[in-house]
Amino acid sequence: MNLGQPAQARDPLEAALTVKRRLGNRPGQIDSLTTLGTVYVFLGDVVLGLSAFEESRALCQALGDEDALARSEWATGGAIYEGIGEYERAIGHFQRALELSRKLRNRALECRSLLMIGAASVRLGDYAAGRAHLDQALDIARQIGDRPAEGWGLLYMSWADRETGQYDSGLER
Repeated sequence: MNLGQPAQARDPLEAALTVKRRLGNRPGQIDSLTTLGTVYVFLGDVVLGLSAFEESRALCQALGDEDALARSEWATGGAIYEGIGEYERAIGHFQRALELSRKLRNRALECRSLLMIGAASVRLGDYAAGRAHLDQALDIARQIGDRPAEGWGLLYMSWADRETGQYDSGLER
C-alpha cells in the first residue's frame, strides 16, 4: 500500500487493521501495525507510531515469530528512533534485530542492521565503532550481492572518512 501519500494510506490501513483484529488474524495485525507505525511517524505523530510498533512487537513475541520480531525491531529503530535523532535508542533496536537475524541466518537483515548501527554510530561521533559495523555490512553485502546495501555502506563510511579527515580511504574500498 505504498501510495507515496501517507495521509491517504492511513485510513485504509486502519480499516484493514480493524478487520484483521475482528478475524483474529494476528500475523496480519503485525503487518498492519508495522506499516501504520511508519505512516504515523511520517505524519508527525511519533507517539502513535511508537505505540503501533510496540503493539506489533508484543504480538510478534506472543506468536514466537522471531523473524517478524527482528523486522519489527529494525523498523522501530529505523522509523522512530533513528528518524528523530535518538541514535542510542535506535542502536539498541538495531542490535536486537542483528542478534535475531544472525540466529535466523537472515543475511540481508543482518547486513541492514549492521549498516544502520554503523550509520548511527558515525552520527554519534563513534567513528571506530561505525567503521567496524560498516566493514562487516560491506562484506556481507558483497557476499550476497546486495548492491544497494553496498552503496549505502560506502556512503555511510564516507561520512566517517570526512569527519576524521581520511579523504582517500574511500578509494581503497
